[in-house]
Amino acid sequence: MTARPSSLRWHVPLVLAVLWVLAIALSMGNALSARHAELSRQLERDARAQVAHLVRMATGTSVADARFVQEFAHAATVRELRALAVVSAEGRVLHGQYRAWVGLPAAATLDGWDAGLAERALRGDDAQLAWRDGARLVLAQRVELAGGDDSLRGREPALVWLTLDARPQLEALTAQVLRARVPDVAAIALLLALLGLWLHCCVVQPLGALTQAADAVRAGVPVARVVPSGAAEVRRLGEAFDAMLRALADSNAEREASEQRLRLALEASGDGGWVWDLASDRVEYSDGFARLLRHPGPGFRDAFVFRERLHPEDREAALAAVRRSIADGVPFAASYRLRCFDGEYRWFLGRGGVQRDAQQRVVRFSGVLSDLHARLQAEERLRLAQAVFEHTREGVLITDAQQRIVAVNPALARTLGHAPDELVGRTPHLLVADAWDASLFETIWRDVARVGHWQGEIVTRTRDGRRLPQLVSISAVRDADANVTHYVGVYTDITQLKQTEERLDFLAHHDVLTQLPNRLLLNIRLDQALAAAERHGTQVALLLLDLDHFKDVNDSWGHAAGDRLLQHVAACLRQRLRRSDTLARLGGDEFALVMNDVAEADAAARLAASLQAALAQPWRGIDGEEIAVGCSIGIAMAPAHGTDASTLMAHADAALYRAKGDGRGVVRFYSDELTAAVRDKLRTEARLKRALAEERLELHWQPQIDVASGRVVGAEALLRWRDPDEGLILPGRFIGVAEASGLIDEIGAWVLRAACRQARRWADAGWPPITLAVNVSARQLRCGDFAARVVAELEASGVPPSWLELEITESVLMAGDATAQALARLDAAGVRLAIDDFGTGYSSLAQLKRFPVHRLKIDRSFVTGLPDDGDDVEIASSVIAMGHALGLQVLAEGVETEAQLAFLRERGCDSFQGFLAAPALAAPDFEAFWRSRLAPARLAGVALG
Repeated sequence: MTARPSSLRWHVPLVLAVLWVLAIALSMGNALSARHAELSRQLERDARAQVAHLVRMATGTSVADARFVQEFAHAATVRELRALAVVSAEGRVLHGQYRAWVGLPAAATLDGWDAGLAERALRGDDAQLAWRDGARLVLAQRVELAGGDDSLRGREPALVWLTLDARPQLEALTAQVLRARVPDVAAIALLLALLGLWLHCCVVQPLGALTQAADAVRAGVPVARVVPSGAAEVRRLGEAFDAMLRALADSNAEREASEQRLRLALEASGDGGWVWDLASDRVEYSDGFARLLRHPGPGFRDAFVFRERLHPEDREAALAAVRRSIADGVPFAASYRLRCFDGEYRWFLGRGGVQRDAQQRVVRFSGVLSDLHARLQAEERLRLAQAVFEHTREGVLITDAQQRIVAVNPALARTLGHAPDELVGRTPHLLVADAWDASLFETIWRDVARVGHWQGEIVTRTRDGRRLPQLVSISAVRDADANVTHYVGVYTDITQLKQTEERLDFLAHHDVLTQLPNRLLLNIRLDQALAAAERHGTQVALLLLDLDHFKDVNDSWGHAAGDRLLQHVAACLRQRLRRSDTLARLGGDEFALVMNDVAEADAAARLAASLQAALAQPWRGIDGEEIAVGCSIGIAMAPAHGTDASTLMAHADAALYRAKGDGRGVVRFYSDELTAAVRDKLRTEARLKRALAEERLELHWQPQIDVASGRVVGAEALLRWRDPDEGLILPGRFIGVAEASGLIDEIGAWVLRAACRQARRWADAGWPPITLAVNVSARQLRCGDFAARVVAELEASGVPPSWLELEITESVLMAGDATAQALARLDAAGVRLAIDDFGTGYSSLAQLKRFPVHRLKIDRSFVTGLPDDGDDVEIASSVIAMGHALGLQVLAEGVETEAQLAFLRERGCDSFQGFLAAPALAAPDFEAFWRSRLAPARLAGVALG
């Protein structure tokens, strides 16, 4: 084993080297300081003499005097000179070693200029001197010049300024001193080398031998003795160390014998032991210690690190106990988990203490390790079982083998309202709510005896008589000989579960809003009614009801009002039904009614009329306004119109469709013709979807004419469907189908996109700007991003927003804030808004002022009777006057005669459209019509093609 190198081997040369450097530095510094001071004094004397001579020469004369100029030039030839000048009191150079300096500020010209030093020189007669950076000497002295110089007025004070650079002389002096001190440096080095050799032989080498011996002892390597050598004091130290080694050898022999006895005792007890030598930081472990940690073979001491094997949760506490025992000498006792070499954490108990030497210093920490894992696991299981028994939310009841209660946990006692002591010693039968059921208990105990377990629902009775449904699980507990010692029952209160099941069953079969049966429950009861009618030879009537104009209520007053209306309708209808009838809500505003045991169809018709009359009564909405709703009813009879639920439902739906088509508010019975109409509707829907996908829709344009000038000022986009079989189909054939099927949204988006693209083509062809009107439904406006889609279409096509006019109905004005915000965003984007069919809805002047409307369109129904029908005259005149009063433009629809146009012109109507000007035209025909109305000057810029 290699001993650690003695630090003295490096310290002694290092200390000597430092001393050598310090001695040399001190000697050199003293010499240099003395010579530099002498040189500085000599330079100051020379500078003072030179300046004094120049002052004497300049006093009473002019700087232009020849003798002064000659002396000044001679003085300026000094090699160390950096600046020499005569400076006025104002700080300007009067005369200098360079002619270029004359007249310049001294601060910007003279090296080392110091305004403070110059001011002090001007105030006194003595020369003022200062050193700059330790190497530049500046000197200034006052001089009185005669008044003959042009730059002076009379006798004025001035300065003679001098700056010398002493750096070259100082450097030369330093080199001279260094050369002179070389013998001294050599002498000091030789003296220190002799001192180092003596220290090495007499001190360092003997101490190094003692250090090697001490390191060997600390490492556990036997050392026989140490031979003393060196100086007398070092020799005595070696003799003492040799004696100490002999005593240590005897102590080690005794310790080894004691450790052997302890090792045998540990092996017999099954525990493991450890000894930690604090001086060498070496730990020895017994074979039993390695077995406890499940170590497979040799090399345990190198593989085991106590800190790393401790469980993270126990590490700090265990290490703190070790540190406390070593520091305070208290016995060590701690339980902790160690990770064994099989990967498992196990509980151990460590006990030990410290051993001290003769000087009471702690030298070892030793102890034994015992396995606690099995005992702690058993204790933990008991503790957890008790905690579960005390704190679980489920009730637990334990009986002995004779079914006498021996323990009840707090949860079961609270649930049943009994104190635990009141139940101990009694049988569980008293907890059952119903009378004794011998068969139930016979089943329970038979299953427990056969499989050791039973589970099921039992209704228990509380102390105050309440019934509680409980899920009960009973298990038998057996001993090692398989004999039953106890029975354990676990009780779970399932009251909320039962209530939830009932609620879920209700929700699965009822409408949440109206609490009426839903379609699922309706089908079940309809099947039951049809089966009963077939058995008894009676009839069943199925009535489908659809509220008229319910959508207008939603659009005008919001969905909250619509929901309250549906609840009102449900309550109103229920009041007029028999207990055997079933009223259900199918969805939206559609209801269904199943009438059992109907003698004749007239009974169903009378009930339908009664329901319509009940709904016709005004109902007061959220804001206090009275609302009257009607309903359309379709009726199908069984067995005449079908004997199964699906057929009867389809036929009643066909009858309802006919009732709505006949003007709403009517009742219709099913017939074969209705089925054909429904099938036609479905076929139309399928063909319309295909036409939309194959781009068979097109826009026609009806011109809008300025009444005063006859010019084309706009056009309304009207949708057409070009079918390969039927040709051109007008919107009246398919718009209703599109609205019912939801295709109206996709069609509306297509119309907007096609209108913008057509406007772009007309703008590119040079046509003058006009307004293109596009109809927009309330459903489109309710989409949150409608305004953004319109703006995106305009930006994609590059059409100015002022070309686009969106036509909305009066019902839109009665919609909620979301629609108002969408209209406001469209107006802000520059899109025009028009009210279509004005006068047929429910709008008010307040609403017209609230919304950003630009134009009113008089409905054709008010134009047809002009100028002869008095009512139409009054309405049309009022609309025109009101529109103009509000600053709106007014357009009349459906103008077909010259008399109608003359009336509108007389009343000041702004524009019109109708067959009098032109019907809706395809784009090429519209362009031809437009061209015919253009002035030649405007026509010249239009591209023909």
